Amino acid sequence: MHALDTSTCVLLLGGQENSLSIARNLGRQNIEVRVSGRKTCWASYSRFCKKAYTVPNDLDTKEYWYNLLLAPDTVLLEG
Repeated sequence: MHALDTSTCVLLLGGQENSLSIARNLGRQNIEVRVSGRKTCWASYSRFCKKAYTVPNDLDTKEYWYNLLLAPDTVLLEG
């Protein structure tokens, strides 16, 4: 059996109970967890969340995630 590669962080997008459960599970395996969602996204408040990207109330979630992940000038999450 191969060892688990934990060198790449994971970004969870949105969610409530499921994202919190996933963040806990990955965090316990020493995988860095980052979360993006509204202020109501439970995983953002988990001790396993290393960085939270909160979607502003005045922006559409899809628009925010596009700018966060795919916009040409985005380098925040490069790699």
